[in-house]
Amino acid sequence: YYGLVRRGLGLRIGGGTARAYFIGLDGEKGAGQALCVIPKHLEEETEVEVPRTFALLLDRPVRFPLFGSTVARAEKPGDLSALDEERFSPLPPIETVLRSGTDTKGKAVEVPVRLRASLTEIGTLELWCVATDRDARWKLEFQLRGGAAEESAPSAVAPMPRRFGEAKELIEVIYGKKPAPVDKRDVKNLIRNLEKILGPREGWTTPVIRELWAALHAGMGKRRRTADHERLWCNLTGFCLRPGFGAPLDAWRASETWKIFDQGLQFQNDTHNWEAWWIMWRRVAGGLDKAAQQRIFDSITPVLRPAQPGRNQPKQRGVKPEGIVELIRLAGSLERVEADAKSELGGWLFERIEKEGPAPHLLWSIGRLGARVPFYGSGHACVYAGVAESWIERLLALPIDRTEHLVFPLAQLARVSGDRHRDLDPGLRRRVAEWLGEAGAPDVLVRMVLEIVELTGGDEQRVFGESLPGGLKLLPEPNGEEAASGATAG
Repeated sequence: YYGLVRRGLGLRIGGGTARAYFIGLDGEKGAGQALCVIPKHLEEETEVEVPRTFALLLDRPVRFPLFGSTVARAEKPGDLSALDEERFSPLPPIETVLRSGTDTKGKAVEVPVRLRASLTEIGTLELWCVATDRDARWKLEFQLRGGAAEESAPSAVAPMPRRFGEAKELIEVIYGKKPAPVDKRDVKNLIRNLEKILGPREGWTTPVIRELWAALHAGMGKRRRTADHERLWCNLTGFCLRPGFGAPLDAWRASETWKIFDQGLQFQNDTHNWEAWWIMWRRVAGGLDKAAQQRIFDSITPVLRPAQPGRNQPKQRGVKPEGIVELIRLAGSLERVEADAKSELGGWLFERIEKEGPAPHLLWSIGRLGARVPFYGSGHACVYAGVAESWIERLLALPIDRTEHLVFPLAQLARVSGDRHRDLDPGLRRRVAEWLGEAGAPDVLVRMVLEIVELTGGDEQRVFGESLPGGLKLLPEPNGEEAASGATAG
């Protein structure tokens, strides 16, 4: 019958939406306000225009909070109300990056827009931001039904530390548009000075480090002023974006950081800068797509591939074998690279072990390359079970004094995944479990090679929720009305 109604062959019983819907606004003049975009009782597929003008922030992460209300009031699109917890129910917001479509050289852009909203028959609220100064529009789509709408209300955004502004200013002074009269010691001591303000870096929360990343991103073009500028920028950028995922819009942050990869290092004769460079990409790797990881892998392969005896080796261009320990750790962290490439790299690392001995970074990387359960990647890119089994046999045969360095790689290589194509021979896993037990490995590592164990906490804990700049700022009306000018959606 519904299909007949849609074709105009039946009687449609309406009544409209039982809720009114609002976009949250904040700012100096609009703090804690809700803008009506869909009034109560509006029929589906009916488009309304909000009679106000806004500034839409482009090319930056933005947040659009949505609220619903069943309280019977005669609000019209464009009406503003004070946010009241008893009256307004928070719904899942949209956090996104709206693109300008032009080369803004990394700068944010504000565009004047009008809003058009409608409810669809599939249970979404469509909000169009239509530019008033150009032929462009941006669509936002909020889910109002099903699982997305049934999620718990978004948690409150954690406030920034009281002195966060001072910390951000330290970065802005060093990486600002114009070189500031900064003492060389202030550059070298940037991390130490940040810790004096924010406390030990290990305690910096995800919202704090992502906001620090934003300040570093703004100064990305100024990282090459000196070798110290470059090294500290890489060090802090990687630290503030690690592990590359887990917070809203991390994929965008990782893609923005990726833009500098082909530019490479400015100060290539400084080993410490190379180390910072490799560490940064290892920390960010989880947010990079397969193509980017493959690009990194291809660039470092000439350094890692064993030299062919009796042949003159071509002079290496671009990447240098500096900071080799961190370069190898990076290679082991590229989980989206194809399994065959990982297998070949693992063979190269075992050749290094034969020549240099079982160094911790080589063992750690072999464990990451052959892991049965990836940290962030797909199981389809895991090395084949037969390869992992051969690696375990080679590791168990190593004449090594400090067995603690073998615990991690063996546990990773033999871990039970629940996938018969990835899991190893049960007899070999029992041997590994016995070896781990005799080596005094933690009980959880012994169990994870015998049964499926879900690891919690530490690096596998994904933390969500960060404060983002607003997406919409209400502009004064042409007639001079300023009742809510300067408000920002957020």
